[in-house]
Amino acid sequence: MGIDGIFATIAAILIAVLVEQFATPASAASSTGPTRMSIAQVESLAAATINQNGLNTISPTMAVSIALVESGDINNPAAGIATNAIRQETGGRESVGIMQTLVSTATQMYDMGFKAYGPPTKQTLLDPAVSMYFGCAYLAWLRTYAGTFHTDDFIVQSYNAGPANPDQPYLVKYEIALNNVEYGP
Repeated sequence: MGIDGIFATIAAILIAVLVEQFATPASAASSTGPTRMSIAQVESLAAATINQNGLNTISPTMAVSIALVESGDINNPAAGIATNAIRQETGGRESVGIMQTLVSTATQMYDMGFKAYGPPTKQTLLDPAVSMYFGCAYLAWLRTYAGTFHTDDFIVQSYNAGPANPDQPYLVKYEIALNNVEYGP
């Protein structure tokens, strides 16, 4: 095993320990309500996910801020971020997990080569590590969407509605979350 393999193994162990330490498994969480992770815990998970999987075109702070918009309360970040949220979207689709990823979006990322966790399902996306992985994969994909290197603003506006429908109000929510992640409420 080369040095890259050793680092990948260490990173995988770190992610597993973080998730085990800070979040209740989705199967247990569904009977007790939302399970929450602190901003610091989600940032550690995001950093490990990004580093282990070479998704370095995005920052952990971006991923955490999006998780706060998607599964937290941008006006009360101290309340933490829900790890097992499921939200009904238009057309009967569901956004799942800490990054509120659609199963179809996660499947698209999987089909494009993001295969660290196997094929995504609604159940697997309830795992914070899996949700963070596919959410970060989507952010990294948006960075180079259509062969162009895009700004953070484009990525954030595209996260919620897709690159063909940038969402300006989402960017405003993100900027509030980003400020709370970087500087505290």
